[in-house]
Amino acid sequence: MAAAVSAEITLDELRKFVPKFVKATTKEVGDELMRQARLLVRDSGDNGLLSITPPKDEGQGVGAVTRDINRVFVSIAAIRQILAESGARGARVAFNRYIKPGSPDYSEARALDFLNSQTPTLVEVRPYTTKSGKRVRSYSQTRQVSSLGDPRLGNLQYVGEEPNRSLHKQSRNSQGRVNQARWSQLVMSKGKMNAYTKTISKRVGLMKAGWGQAAKGAMLRVSLPEFASRNLDKASGKGRASFANPENMYVELANTTPNASGKISQGALNWLVGFRQKQIEREMNNRVSKLAQAA
Repeated sequence: MAAAVSAEITLDELRKFVPKFVKATTKEVGDELMRQARLLVRDSGDNGLLSITPPKDEGQGVGAVTRDINRVFVSIAAIRQILAESGARGARVAFNRYIKPGSPDYSEARALDFLNSQTPTLVEVRPYTTKSGKRVRSYSQTRQVSSLGDPRLGNLQYVGEEPNRSLHKQSRNSQGRVNQARWSQLVMSKGKMNAYTKTISKRVGLMKAGWGQAAKGAMLRVSLPEFASRNLDKASGKGRASFANPENMYVELANTTPNASGKISQGALNWLVGFRQKQIEREMNNRVSKLAQAA
């Protein structure tokens, strides 16, 4: 699991200004700190921590989820389409004998072996340059490829009525994405495949909701996009704020969603925090100037 992503707004750059405020204006400093912390999460231009946290919108998130699922699981309908287009004589008949319960040849193991079957073929490797700078000319090489003509076949390990969630989880990398090129499971039920995709898609926005939970912990009122707010109760985030010491006020926000550090740019986060710190300094400078003029 990747580490959490944290952001902190403090008065580190403003300590020299604090003594210039009378006690009655200490609250103003805290209010400005809270205001900038809210804007750090989401401002009127829909920027902030939410904007640098994927996905950009619900459609993008659902699309990514669907692509990942389709890299792990293949439906029986898709397999039959591949068999029909393969040109392999008797392929569909043979597969149906292996996969149909009650058939004398029924065997999930044989069905998987049939779909995973490989055949040697001669392929042309294009010229390329090695990391050391050496130029390699094109050459021919014998490789094993799918007997049915689809490179996504060759690694099927399971047959099941519905997608195996643990298999999906195992296929994800440290960024939470699926990069594998070959299917791992044949799913027999189209309805259950669609239901699984729908269920997983409901989690889109969970990482954004992590900032919502953090804001809640720090007593910040921040609105979230609808697809993120519906995941708020399941989100993982921590936040806290302190105003007891006028010279050491701070707001800390941490998104503890798994894979957050792999998906949220630390550079972009640091820039946002720095920008908000400068906004606090600018506002406090303005107020100090007004106090000096009124004195």
